[in-house]
Amino acid sequence: MPNSNTQNALLRLGVLLQLQKRAQKASSNELPFVFVNETRTLVPYRQAVFWSYDSKRTWRVTAVSGLSTPDQGAPFVLWLQELAKEFEGLGLHTQTQMIQANMFPQKQVSAWQEWLPPEGLWLPFFVGSKLIGALALFREQAFRKDEQELLEHLCGCYALCLPRKSEQTTLVKLKKTLNSSTKRLWLLLFIFILLWIPVRQSVLAPAEVIAVQPVHIRAGLDGVVKEFFVQPNQKVSIGTPLIAMEDDQLKTKITVAQKSIDVAMAELQQTQQLSLTDPRSKIRLPMLQGRIAQLAAELSLVRSQLERVVIISPSEGIVLIDNPSIWLGRPVRIGEKIMELAKPEAVQLEITLPISESLPLQQGDSVLFFSNISPHSPLSATLDYIGYQASEYPATGLAFTLRAKLLPGQPLPKLGLRGTVKLYGDRSPFILLILRKPILQVRQWLGL
Repeated sequence: MPNSNTQNALLRLGVLLQLQKRAQKASSNELPFVFVNETRTLVPYRQAVFWSYDSKRTWRVTAVSGLSTPDQGAPFVLWLQELAKEFEGLGLHTQTQMIQANMFPQKQVSAWQEWLPPEGLWLPFFVGSKLIGALALFREQAFRKDEQELLEHLCGCYALCLPRKSEQTTLVKLKKTLNSSTKRLWLLLFIFILLWIPVRQSVLAPAEVIAVQPVHIRAGLDGVVKEFFVQPNQKVSIGTPLIAMEDDQLKTKITVAQKSIDVAMAELQQTQQLSLTDPRSKIRLPMLQGRIAQLAAELSLVRSQLERVVIISPSEGIVLIDNPSIWLGRPVRIGEKIMELAKPEAVQLEITLPISESLPLQQGDSVLFFSNISPHSPLSATLDYIGYQASEYPATGLAFTLRAKLLPGQPLPKLGLRGTVKLYGDRSPFILLILRKPILQVRQWLGL
């Protein structure tokens, strides 16, 4: 069984590794906080301070234990910065060193006794031979030799994390590179040339896959929808029953018309018999015959309407309708569109281009379609139709309607599929592409 010393050593080694991982994962803002607060899990102390040190030989208090962010104007923080300068003046700031109040001038001793414990440990941070900061730990007891060695190793790991987290940004490096007026002039010349390079204008717009010349299924008579024989996206052939209208009223009309004809025929026969003895009855014969002809025509009309109660598919295709149930029991007028039949192999793109995004476009311009379900596999198309008049749309407001024909040799998208298209127009200077929207907004604001 390992003794207590071995267990303590293993425990400290585990804590040391955890602190190293914690520092490697911490952001640049979190690192100083980790230095002054989480290091106590390895070695106990009462207070800790971390200073950053830059190339201008300036000490700045970056973190103090127990504080989220040190106030740079607070008396304690200002005194800590003076303390670091005094320690640098002693020439001891570049090595791990035990520090005490009696090492400093008398004015620092009184402040030390007020704010800090008596024993301290100075731990400089180096990257190579460059000093980048220092960590100081304070407590009532002096730090042992083994504790100093552990902390010195840990601070070496801490120092390696700082340059990675505080690397200069690209903008700062560029600013340093462009200190020369000649380099600035060349940069301005390069930007000027870049702005006048002709690039192809493009714009994004919503689009939907629609059918090419779909067959519109309309009501054949005034009435109420009774039943649907098909479902959305169902494939049908010629002669397939699609919809049934209510026929009770038509059947009643046929019965009434037939009875009226029977009554008129009986009256005609009676009048014909009376006309043999009564000359005045002959006058009514043409009127009764006309009445029978009228009733027969009405009966023929109702029967023809009854034949149109069931709507038959006039062609092959797929049924396009959103929700058949909303049509059940709904009165419709003759000629009102109820559904569409479309061929799945004959599809095109319908594009809604807002007025604010409009470009000078022509038939044959290139189009890329990015569907919502597979945006990583765009489909190529060419512009086939450009609407000349804008219409009102709920999603985009006033917009032009465009249609694009998909190029052959590509997988056909499903009808109703939505996505985004990228429309490519003519080439123009790059600066016009950047300023196109601002110019449009200024013109709208000025009313030009």
